[in-house]
Amino acid sequence: MSRCGKGVLLFVGVLVAGLLLFLPFAGRFLAAPAQPPEKADLIVALGGDGGSRVLTAAHLFRQGWAQRILLTGIEGGDAGARDAFLEWRALLLAEQGVPRAALLFERSAGNSREEAAAVRAWMVREGWRRVIIVSDPPHLRRLQWIWSRTFRNTNLQFRLVASDMPGWEADRWWAHERAAQFVLMELVKIAYDFIVSREF
Repeated sequence: MSRCGKGVLLFVGVLVAGLLLFLPFAGRFLAAPAQPPEKADLIVALGGDGGSRVLTAAHLFRQGWAQRILLTGIEGGDAGARDAFLEWRALLLAEQGVPRAALLFERSAGNSREEAAAVRAWMVREGWRRVIIVSDPPHLRRLQWIWSRTFRNTNLQFRLVASDMPGWEADRWWAHERAAQFVLMELVKIAYDFIVSREF
């Protein structure tokens, strides 16, 4: 084997070993940006969940951290599917005592970057300065990078609050199927953004 080939194998071996050493700590790494809530103009329950983000948003609303909740939709799908998902989320909030008058709906955003850009536009238009972003723990690391870039060079502020995601244990994320899928997908997305898109 050539010296170059041995070098490639060594690099791959070190990379794999590093990844294996990192994986047990991946849950904590991804969830670390979580913050306690602070008084804000708006709570945003990001889309794509099974209800845990909405329930956390309702809890924050009842505690008085903000007087409005903005709901975003699902990734992909047609307008009808997005509207149905938003309506389901609104009904879930109503069951938690959140009045319809306190709700706002973002129907156009289809992924995390579009959600951040859409919320920034809402805040600029309405003159709001502070927002609480609610999402699942393994989503928060990537959100921190996305929202920091989106709010760069503005006077806007955001706080990332973790939802009470069913089955989530940062130190045993692999023990729950949905949590394991979420963590692995987030790691892939972060790697893609870092290597291919050079976003970070």
